[in-house]
Amino acid sequence: MSPESYSALHPLAECGCIMFVHYKDRASHVIVFFLISLSILSCTRTQDTPAVTITGKVIKVFDGDTVLIRKEAEIKKVRLYAIDCPEKGQLLADKARDRLRGLVWKKEVVIVPHGQDKYNRLLADIVLKSGKNVSDILVSEGLCYWYRHFAPERTDLSRLQSKARQKKLGLWALKKAVLPWSYRQKLKHHKKLKY
Repeated sequence: MSPESYSALHPLAECGCIMFVHYKDRASHVIVFFLISLSILSCTRTQDTPAVTITGKVIKVFDGDTVLIRKEAEIKKVRLYAIDCPEKGQLLADKARDRLRGLVWKKEVVIVPHGQDKYNRLLADIVLKSGKNVSDILVSEGLCYWYRHFAPERTDLSRLQSKARQKKLGLWALKKAVLPWSYRQKLKHHKKLKY
């Protein structure tokens, strides 16, 4: 079979996902195709597939959604995934930071990475030894918002946020709360943020 006829049969061949390799017998084709397909599938991660986790100790809490983690000799700045806490200068920013500090400071935690943000911080869930997700705790206590724009799949946070709003907890007790992302946008006009 020629490369052109193989491309016509398999759409992945056209986009370069599968390279045509000429073998004399059909069994070799099947084996190579199977191995390539297996490698493509193993590189694909679905939402339900757990990411590689990291265990480390929290050595600093910057604010309600950013910490510094030490794992052996390596130090990583971690931004909590799927939430946004009030910024320094906003109402309840100190309370959110203090609550996060009480939950994680000087404690061993499990980090579940979700990539990096534009400031080169690791975006991650932080899970306590009890198995509780820190973001879930902060949202359920009304100390932060579900960051729907960057984590639309975390609909569980929507439910926790709705319960906190109904109970008028934390940010939901305020008459005029400014959303953190709106606050940052206003600050950009006045000064440059440093993370």
